[in-house]
Amino acid sequence: MDHNKSPKFFPKSAERPLERDYGIHSLDNESRRNPVTRGVELSHLVGKTFQVGTARFHGLRINEPWQCFENLVGRPEIEQALLHRSGLNAEVLTDGIVRVGDVVCADETS
Repeated sequence: MDHNKSPKFFPKSAERPLERDYGIHSLDNESRRNPVTRGVELSHLVGKTFQVGTARFHGLRINEPWQCFENLVGRPEIEQALLHRSGLNAEVLTDGIVRVGDVVCADETS
């Protein structure tokens, strides 16, 4: 699997320090296919299976920022701003539909 194409779940809470420390406002429009989450401790999903909408995922690792994203959004300061704050890389286990407002539900057995 090409992990550069896997979804990266981004915590909405990371935006507060981005705005305060770097003047970077909402990344919602720049997250592309990557879901922005609220109220979820993404680090707890590493190694776990979880569902969002009708899609199922497996949490692979905490994501670190990457140069390609920095270039894509044209914000040279974003790599440093997102260090240790940039979410969770996940593997898609089952395709499905994920909509705004869908809840992240961890499997009890994973």
